[in-house]
Amino acid sequence: MGRSVLHFLIEGKPDEVATLTQEIALIACTGCAKENYRPVTMEGMAQLANLTFDVVRCKNRNTRFATGEIRRNVALISQLFLKVPDSPLSNNHSTYLGPYYSSTSAESLRIRLTALVNALSQEQADNEDAQTVIRNIEQWADGLYETTKELLLAAIAARSHFTIAMIQWIAGLTELLLALSNAPACNPQTKKDLRNHALWLVATLTW
Repeated sequence: MGRSVLHFLIEGKPDEVATLTQEIALIACTGCAKENYRPVTMEGMAQLANLTFDVVRCKNRNTRFATGEIRRNVALISQLFLKVPDSPLSNNHSTYLGPYYSSTSAESLRIRLTALVNALSQEQADNEDAQTVIRNIEQWADGLYETTKELLLAAIAARSHFTIAMIQWIAGLTELLLALSNAPACNPQTKKDLRNHALWLVATLTW
């Protein structure tokens, strides 16, 4: 299903992107209701993490709507799953939301974005593909602080150990955005926008 979303994005069909990401989210939310379905939640988070990574790397220069829809549905799943009971031993929240929010798993979104940012930092200033990907990441990061702050506060209210994962994720993403702003292929306006997004993101820690 995630690959279908990427296909619709490339074909310039944003309405289909919204519909399919909503379907992924609705299926993933079944794990919030029944313990036996929790692996479905993890798979949904993995699909949305994969999709985010694929979208920021695609050559379409207008990914803002698609990344916004994905981000909104990630937040929906996460907020609902934080209502599932958690404990230091089970660590359900960090485990099942990990494909998107983990800072340690090699398959998580943050770790893959780190490798991508490192690669982009090595590209020449006139590399158009690098410029497009950097701009796509900037569009994904635009407004990221809003859902991030809401989720962090929800984790704190739930006394969830996922709070630690969120703090690590926020700190790590802030560093990535600042590093990307220094890439040779990052134009002045995108540099300014990335740094602004980084400041807003790290400010979520000053609840």
